[in-house]
Amino acid sequence: MTRPQKLTKIETVRQMLTAPKGASLAQICAATRWQAHSVRAAISGLRKAGFVIERGAATEIGGGPVYQIFASSIAVEEVQWSQFSPSRVSLQ
Repeated sequence: MTRPQKLTKIETVRQMLTAPKGASLAQICAATRWQAHSVRAAISGLRKAGFVIERGAATEIGGGPVYQIFASSIAVEEVQWSQFSPSRVSLQ
């Protein structure tokens, strides 16, 4: 019997961002249990990996912006997930 493969946190973030309404920073923080600066670094890493991530207006009064990967961005199959590593992201 094989177990379904567990999603990594970065894959969880990618799935949240491809949702029709996208995801807010607070929603991603809650889902991953990361702090806000870590979520922003992950979004930056996805951008460096080739994803087009847009920052939209807040959907609620007093809410934060919503981030979303649009269908017009690169195909998910083109990204080599083994190449993505938060430790390889430079802050130059």
